[in-house]
Amino acid sequence: MNPSPEPDLQDDIDSAAQDWMLQLASAEPDWAGFQRWRDADVRHAAAFDELQGLWSQLAALKPAFASAKPFGCEQRGEPCTRAGARRFWRIPRPSSWIPKPALAGLVVACFILGAVLGPRAVQDISADHVAAIGIPTLVELADGSTVWLNTDAAINVRYRANQREVRLLRGEARFEVAGDPSRPFSVWAAGGRATALGTVFTVRREGAETLVSVSEGRVALSSPGRAASSTSGGEGAVILTAGQAARYRTGRAPGPVMAAVPSPDLWRRGVIAIDDMTLAEAFAEMDRYRAGRILLLADISRAQSVTARIAIDEIESGLDALAAAEGLHVTRISNRLVLIR
Repeated sequence: MNPSPEPDLQDDIDSAAQDWMLQLASAEPDWAGFQRWRDADVRHAAAFDELQGLWSQLAALKPAFASAKPFGCEQRGEPCTRAGARRFWRIPRPSSWIPKPALAGLVVACFILGAVLGPRAVQDISADHVAAIGIPTLVELADGSTVWLNTDAAINVRYRANQREVRLLRGEARFEVAGDPSRPFSVWAAGGRATALGTVFTVRREGAETLVSVSEGRVALSSPGRAASSTSGGEGAVILTAGQAARYRTGRAPGPVMAAVPSPDLWRRGVIAIDDMTLAEAFAEMDRYRAGRILLLADISRAQSVTARIAIDEIESGLDALAAAEGLHVTRISNRLVLIR
């Protein structure tokens, strides 16, 4: 019989189980990473199974909310069929560990909210801070650190006696970290971790990729894979210094160190920075700062790369000017739907 883990360790295990529930419910679940975590310790499997057991009590909701992807079949090398397949239910990650009886009621609400409003709503209710679309927002944390949230970004904050953790649920954020050697400051995003070493840095989620850029100090960047680099700071870690950046994908080691863009956070001053982007990338970047959708219908395969600075509060004029410069036409179906032809 295994002894019960210490309370702090059990909290970590329970919290990790909740993190994996949320990760597996995301647009790009890391099944291989989850299987490694689950198989690493019997207590991991027990915590996950116990949390999953809460969901099985909600049998009446199962037909409406069961995941379409069988749980774990690919990792076991079995056919992914519905028969006999274990499944997971979707829940948000609470800002701190919630006792399991209280969590059951929250699960029901999250199922309904997620089904009606989509995954963004689930992220919002699990976030401590959310920035509105097109409105960069300053957040002051309890330890004196500050976080600038770019358009539509969402974070979850968890401070403990020996560590400070922030999870970037979506979007982009700039962190200015107050020094405290006894409590490392880490930002988690898409399975990777950026740990501040007396630092100002920016983390941006871009679909399956995450970009970390350092403005001051150093950052130890790690993700589940291994990084082969002379600048390694331990297994799977890369040390970034001021003016450097690196990308990683979910479940993979950080990519090569590269030069950061000169002004990675102009958005704090109300300016969208478009640097040597394709025209499609430029329109997509502008789309992040608008409520609604920009649909690009034109053939732009021959368009040149774009560099521009556009004021966030003048984004519609900037959109018109950029399109006109490329000989394109803008049609506004409504305030939320724009066609570019």
